[in-house]
Amino acid sequence: MNTGEFKIIGYKTAAGANVRELDHAVIELLSEGYEPYGSPYLSNVDNLVFYQAMILTNKPRVTIREFAHQEPTPAELNVATVTGSDLPADITR
Repeated sequence: MNTGEFKIIGYKTAAGANVRELDHAVIELLSEGYEPYGSPYLSNVDNLVFYQAMILTNKPRVTIREFAHQEPTPAELNVATVTGSDLPADITR
């Protein structure tokens, strides 16, 4: 299998009557290994309900703690030097 390929092996929809309830449902599914898929959305068919699609994949899970301890090699670093007139318009001097 190519390292960039993965398969969706599970799909659930987190839902909540408000954003706080949706957050709780998403956090619960994150603890089960699901990850958000796409943007949250809402429906107002009968009542206002917030939704977030969540998927479970076969790719290896990396916890934030594991990720924080990984040191990128120089080839993986994405560092840009910005000087003088190269400054983007949204950067303040």
